[in-house]
Amino acid sequence: MRSVFTREYLNKGLMFVFCTSLFYSCSIRGETGKVVPDKSQILVADVVVLKETGVENNIYTTGSLISNEFIELKAPVAGIIMEINFREGEKTEAGRKLVQLDDREWRSQLIRYQAQLAVAEKNLERNTSLLEINGISQEIVDQAEGAVAALKASIEEVKVKIDQAAVNAPFEGYAGLRNVSIGEFVSAGTSMGSLVQSNPVKLDFSLPGKYANQLKPGQEVFFTVDGVPDTLRGQVYAVEPKLDETSRTIRVRAWADNSGGLLFPGAYANVKVTLEKINGAVVVPAEAIIPELNFQKVFKIKNGRATEQRVKSGIRSGNFVQITEGLAEGDTVMVTGLLQVQEAMPVKAGGIVNN
Repeated sequence: MRSVFTREYLNKGLMFVFCTSLFYSCSIRGETGKVVPDKSQILVADVVVLKETGVENNIYTTGSLISNEFIELKAPVAGIIMEINFREGEKTEAGRKLVQLDDREWRSQLIRYQAQLAVAEKNLERNTSLLEINGISQEIVDQAEGAVAALKASIEEVKVKIDQAAVNAPFEGYAGLRNVSIGEFVSAGTSMGSLVQSNPVKLDFSLPGKYANQLKPGQEVFFTVDGVPDTLRGQVYAVEPKLDETSRTIRVRAWADNSGGLLFPGAYANVKVTLEKINGAVVVPAEAIIPELNFQKVFKIKNGRATEQRVKSGIRSGNFVQITEGLAEGDTVMVTGLLQVQEAMPVKAGGIVNN
């Protein structure tokens, strides 16, 4: 009899414990069956106190350094090299004669044509006088004029060849490595060396076509190259007036000071272009923004409680995002604890994130 009573008592006790547990579970679950955080519990989270700052819209790309001026020194005419008046790698001024080809044959032709021209001009003068007294026909005078004109043309042609035999520097620069020697016969078009002007140096790069309207001469660019520890500054001076049909990019060219001679044409460059600078912008860390299906939101802290706030974002600069609508200077925004937070939940600042 005692055993039956004890068993019944234990069963009633277990039933009481089960019902109590079920009641407690239902009290902390919502209608969906999910666990609802206790809003009376204080959530500790890192926060950022917003203040206005400057923000830049930067685009990063790659480019190449090219010479300000560059030519290959090619033989304009065929001939024997009589003089080489430059050292490889040395600086040369504009107009300096670098290479002299053999022009002796053309100079002798020039003397002959000049002598023939003197005779032809006297003949023309004499025939003109005879025509005035009807001593000869107009046809003879016309032939004499033609002979004078032909000789003058021949003289100009020879003078051009004599000028071409002297290869002069068209601009100031540094001579490259030469490919010929004195006494060598070269054909027209043979490369004899090069001339490079690398101060200022040009920077060539391309950007997506959607940024074409934001590019203009005078914009600053910053770039780095291997072997030079400093970040260098350049300035856009020309933008291609059309997009590349294959890549849909726009080609941009800037120049940079190279008076120190640290930059070499042909080098690879990492380029940063600042398309826009905004002063007085409000920014938040990117991790503070919660993306939803059709909008973005953050959680502000107001009167010690979390408040959901929809926002619109603008420029992203590093780990920070500009907020164009929804927040103002002085607002306190949660950066951590975003998975646990709910509307009106008590929140305490655990750490301050600098912006």
